[in-house]
Amino acid sequence: MLMLRSVMPFGRAGAHGCTPLQGGTGLYKKIYKSIIKIPIHVNQGGFMKKLVFIILFSFIINFSNRVFSQENSKEEIRICINIPALTLTVYKNDRIIKQYKIAAGSPKTPTPAGQYKIVSKETDPTWYPMPKPVKKIDDKGVEYTEMVVEDPVPPGPDNPLGKYWMGLDRDDLGIHSTNNPSSIGYSVSHGCIRMNPSQVKEVFDLVQVGTVVDIVYKTTEISIEEDSIYIAAYPDIYSREKDRLKNIKYKLDKTGIPYDQKLLKEILERNSGTFLMVSCPYRVIFQGQDVSVKSIYPVSFMGGKKEFYISLKDWN
Repeated sequence: MLMLRSVMPFGRAGAHGCTPLQGGTGLYKKIYKSIIKIPIHVNQGGFMKKLVFIILFSFIINFSNRVFSQENSKEEIRICINIPALTLTVYKNDRIIKQYKIAAGSPKTPTPAGQYKIVSKETDPTWYPMPKPVKKIDDKGVEYTEMVVEDPVPPGPDNPLGKYWMGLDRDDLGIHSTNNPSSIGYSVSHGCIRMNPSQVKEVFDLVQVGTVVDIVYKTTEISIEEDSIYIAAYPDIYSREKDRLKNIKYKLDKTGIPYDQKLLKEILERNSGTFLMVSCPYRVIFQGQDVSVKSIYPVSFMGGKKEFYISLKDWN
């Protein structure tokens, strides 16, 4: 593997986090001084003095709560789940801060795309199995189907929801842990989003009731940085994409940036899920000589790292 440094980073660099509260404790000193300048004429009785103090103290507390509430509202957390990529991405103020591998619904029980909100959070949930059809035979030998409801499964190692549950505003749809970690990275669930037990708590602690969850179905992702085009392709697990190559070429042609059509076709056939550069605006020099390569790979597109590598199989 050949490491390249000091080249254009893939992804925009930027600091994460909230803006600190301006003024610090001095803000409250200023408020208090402005309040006590208000002329208040009261009797010298102890009761009235206590009443004035309580009113002033309540005003300061309410104001501070509004300031911090406005500040915290700027830290908007949202989630985007891409079913073909089998990824759950956490955004903070529209910047990627975390990304996790997941398990999604199988082709027979697909995860429904759409925009949802988290409506519940629960630790150590009880699992209530959905009714399932069971074929039976009556006394006359006639076969019939009966919907059978199994007993609830309490918290514990046999519970498929694991330790954490985040319910969405659609019946029986949610994000949860799992007692089967080997299923992560596959489309095998009954529609819910499974997360690795070692990672789900991070998301559970980040989100709140009301957090927006976008579930999308994108078999191809395009990222354009200045004159560079990156493509990531994923398997069409629900067989919904038609004329994918034609549609992607149409989008790339509109950019006006030259790209390798043969490499684009290979990327879409490979479905590796790795972002690959289909345009090559960089000169790659190795031991003083220009090297002709098919593509260079970003080590990470979350954090603005200035490192890429070239796979040996992509050298011409």
